[in-house]
Amino acid sequence: MYFFSVSITFWIQEENIIYSIEATFFFLMVFMLYMIPILKFKPKYLNYIPRNQIKLFRVVSYFFIFFGIISYVYFLPIVYKLFSSGGSLMVLRTDMVGGANYVGEGFLPIILNFTCQFYPIILVFYFYSISYLNNKKIFNNLLLFSSTAYILNVLAAIGRDGFILWMMSYIFTFLLFYSFMTPVIKVKQKKVFIYIFVIALTFLVPITVARFYRGDVPDSGINSLKSYAGAQFANFNNFYNRIDKPEEIGSVNNLLPILNFFDGQSKGNQDFLSNWDNNVFKYGVDPNVFSTFIGSFFLQIGTIRTVGVSLFAFIIGSSLSRRCKRVDFSKLLLITIFSQIVLHGFFYFKLAYTVSFVYLISVIILAAFFKNKLNRK
Repeated sequence: MYFFSVSITFWIQEENIIYSIEATFFFLMVFMLYMIPILKFKPKYLNYIPRNQIKLFRVVSYFFIFFGIISYVYFLPIVYKLFSSGGSLMVLRTDMVGGANYVGEGFLPIILNFTCQFYPIILVFYFYSISYLNNKKIFNNLLLFSSTAYILNVLAAIGRDGFILWMMSYIFTFLLFYSFMTPVIKVKQKKVFIYIFVIALTFLVPITVARFYRGDVPDSGINSLKSYAGAQFANFNNFYNRIDKPEEIGSVNNLLPILNFFDGQSKGNQDFLSNWDNNVFKYGVDPNVFSTFIGSFFLQIGTIRTVGVSLFAFIIGSSLSRRCKRVDFSKLLLITIFSQIVLHGFFYFKLAYTVSFVYLISVIILAAFFKNKLNRK
């Protein structure tokens, strides 16, 4: 994906983009600090979940299934109302960005927004269940079904990210379990992906057309899609070469918003329009365009801190990949959330939300439960 995106960059004609060898080297260096541990993770054997963990596995699975069904009950009417309203999808999306709330307020939407974040982990549970456990077909299907609740969650905001990120996670988990599945299961899962991909097109096509196609400009859709898919590397170069000290205008709180609860509003959380206007006027760049997770880090914490954070991530990732010939279930959970940084950070740092931070902590705790119980056996 990243190679494809960088390749498209050479076809994008933008006179205001500044490229440099230094920016390119920095991008590749940081990228590889995250990718090397992921590429090294090639386990040949997966430890069975012991009996004293099977109950925990089932309890967590039923938790995911329950909230997946509730999410469908809650979000499906909202999605149906939006897409059958006859209104412009572009206008609806713009209104949402401007402050319109289609989902509603209260405790239930907050809980559902949180539980929907677990779709990458639910997919790990699903693939483990179909590969190793003798669970009923309906149980496995409900696990898969519950993972797709995130798609509805995003569609309720007229977004395409749900389909795109879910399919990316499905492919990732399929590859993660590839050597653990029988040939029959592999064929069935490829068919499942094709079915969901076809369904996704019925939503992705109209949303994409509404966002990118202009009737008065014949090539607008193609050019916009090309820019959308290949601008990340170009935008990062522009940021790197135009902004000397991004840490002075950004804030680590924008990467970990939960910190705002402890020290008030961050300096990077000023009024959105004022912040955008100041940066465009001063640096000649729009800070809100896609530049991958590396660009998000650079804009908020600067060059040195980005390298420091990435080196720390490299150490953590390498510890997960070390001696991975045989791994247990808890390590699969941890490598999945580690890989999310790169996989879902293809456009920007997707985990830079309070709910995402709580999700990450929850997965780490869940992995610890599985690990601790295994050690007690």
